[in-house]
Amino acid sequence: GRPYVASRMPVRLHRGADTEASLHYLDFVYQPMRDANGSVHAIFVEGNDVTGQHLQQRELQDKVRLLEQARRRHTFQLELAERLRAAVPALDIAASGCELLGRFLGVSRVVFCEVDDDAGTFLVRCEWTRGGIDGVTGVARALNDFGADNIALLRAGQVFACDDSASDARTRAFANAYAKVGVIASLAIPLLQQG
Repeated sequence: GRPYVASRMPVRLHRGADTEASLHYLDFVYQPMRDANGSVHAIFVEGNDVTGQHLQQRELQDKVRLLEQARRRHTFQLELAERLRAAVPALDIAASGCELLGRFLGVSRVVFCEVDDDAGTFLVRCEWTRGGIDGVTGVARALNDFGADNIALLRAGQVFACDDSASDARTRAFANAYAKVGVIASLAIPLLQQG
């Protein structure tokens, strides 16, 4: 005997006998009607198809989200340009880039590494970490410890992204190496020097 109110409830409706069901969004209420004794003798049902309004609102939310992403990118680019203007040594530029990128992406660590092909290693030249994360600056690691195929992808100038190094097929065999440096998920973007 209690009223039921729904707002923008997704419902599949047929517009005709020979039509396929299409998704609509409805606002409706089921309101019990009581007699003088308080007993329910009927249920009042009223509803509206608000599909158009719902889709317009969702489109507006998508546009607001895109504008917010553009604003964040623009703010990041302006701050990076300002830092780069003030930073002269290359390592200072890389360190500023690490910090800004870490804050922009909301991650716990960003590192800038240099690869020594002759030694088969990479060296963490600088990094930014979010509070409490142990640093790895100045530490050299063997490239193949992290998967030769993954390193080959980076050498080819391609981005390497991994959501979970312990379960991703490309990194599972090297999960211990990733765990030693505290990496669960990673995004590696190569910066290739020509010549």
